[in-house]
Amino acid sequence: MLNNHIISTELPQSKTFIDHSGEQHNAWLIQDFSHVVLNQKNGSRNTYWNCLCTDCGETKKAIPYNNLKYSRSKSCGCSVVRDERQVNLVGKKFS
Repeated sequence: MLNNHIISTELPQSKTFIDHSGEQHNAWLIQDFSHVVLNQKNGSRNTYWNCLCTDCGETKKAIPYNNLKYSRSKSCGCSVVRDERQVNLVGKKFS
């Protein structure tokens, strides 16, 4: 328990639990359930899912489902790094 939060790696057994494995959200592919965090103060639950970045195929991360659902997390950022490396700054002036 951390700051009134309980973390459980057990798969929730409630009737309302939805298995999101296999869903694609932007570049994230949900592989399987990671854990759930229960806030004891307000009773909210956040489910985290193990995801694979389909842009690079290497990055794996546990991400809250709401961040996936509402596109707050779109990828691991590898495409941004790749795009920045392709920008040619030769001869450009910076103040």
